[in-house]
Amino acid sequence: MPTDPRQASASICRQSSMRKGEGMSDLSLYNYSDVIEWFGFLDRMRKKGTVNMMGAAPYLVTEFGLATDRSREVLTLWMKSFDPKIKVERRARVVYMANGGKI
Repeated sequence: MPTDPRQASASICRQSSMRKGEGMSDLSLYNYSDVIEWFGFLDRMRKKGTVNMMGAAPYLVTEFGLATDRSREVLTLWMKSFDPKIKVERRARVVYMANGGKI
């Protein structure tokens, strides 16, 4: 895994097939801090191992009040960008910016 932040961001985009203009979702309706919070929540769930992550979308609905379809999109984006070696803030930033968000 690259140690240079630019290379790490590019690596996330390649792994998740997310390039500018090819995002799955319009995250511009949300704050970058929301994406960090969602991804952090999902990271903690994964680490605990009590939930199969394929079924984690309803937990986003309950915890954050997201609509069901939005929670599925967030979960998909999290799965595509997940890399335990890269901090949640960096992954969230790349996903947020690739999906219409502006920081």
